[in-house]
Amino acid sequence: MVKESLLSNLQFFIGVSKSIECWYFLKMKFEKQHHSYELNFETVYLKKIVALFILDSRGKIMRGENIMKVTVIGANGNIGRLATEKLQKKGHTPVAMVRKESQKPFFKDKGIDTIFGDLSDSIENLTKVVEGSDAVVFTAGSGGSTGAEQTMMIDLDGAVKAIEASKNAAIPHFIMVSAIGSDRWLTDHPEFLDQLGAYYPAKFYADEWLINSGLHYTILRPGALTDDPETGKISTGNHLDPSPISRSDVAEVIVAMVEDSSKKDKAFDFVGGQDLISNALAKEIN
Repeated sequence: MVKESLLSNLQFFIGVSKSIECWYFLKMKFEKQHHSYELNFETVYLKKIVALFILDSRGKIMRGENIMKVTVIGANGNIGRLATEKLQKKGHTPVAMVRKESQKPFFKDKGIDTIFGDLSDSIENLTKVVEGSDAVVFTAGSGGSTGAEQTMMIDLDGAVKAIEASKNAAIPHFIMVSAIGSDRWLTDHPEFLDQLGAYYPAKFYADEWLINSGLHYTILRPGALTDDPETGKISTGNHLDPSPISRSDVAEVIVAMVEDSSKKDKAFDFVGGQDLISNALAKEIN
């Protein structure tokens, strides 16, 4: 991985050098032909050379760095919005699944692609939503103000449909944002799991469906979500207490899961902590 990255960077800088050499060659040729500085070389050639250079360097970067198309289900939620923005800033191509026309402007203003889809749709329709993606992130949730029926329809039924659609579309990696403690639903578990009605059984059975789906997966179980500023530090493990974690830090973990294929077929809890996200994930996965 390091060798490939160094090679990619070397190729990029060779491209820069060649572009500079080309610039001076064309400049001398231009001035010789026109015998004066009345015509401005930069004005004539700048756009052409810069455009060619950008296309060439982007091609090298994209070949060296694994640029991915990522469909985010639940993109209009707090974590979903943060994840799509962070994916875009990393050079990936996030696609935000939205249910309403009114949800599109947030993403359009940021240059993020959208696609219409609804978890109440058929599996066939959802397959069309996710097909062609390198990864699917499921961060949809019914929210704390809805009843048990809506929770089961979004957090369980909707999740299962998204998983089956991803199977149909042969998606290489499905990332599920679950909840801390969900893996303990059928065992002796902390009291807080019983205090949220249908929420935890929905999360548990959705996670189990994913594990047994045949898809490569990552199940993320964050602690108590907050809107605090990002820290870039977490703690990971199993059977952790539901300590707080910033939604922005959760989004950072999602991006890390998208980018590192070695983290597939993993499930773990994580909360705010003292380890840098990259270090904490390396220890968890290894």
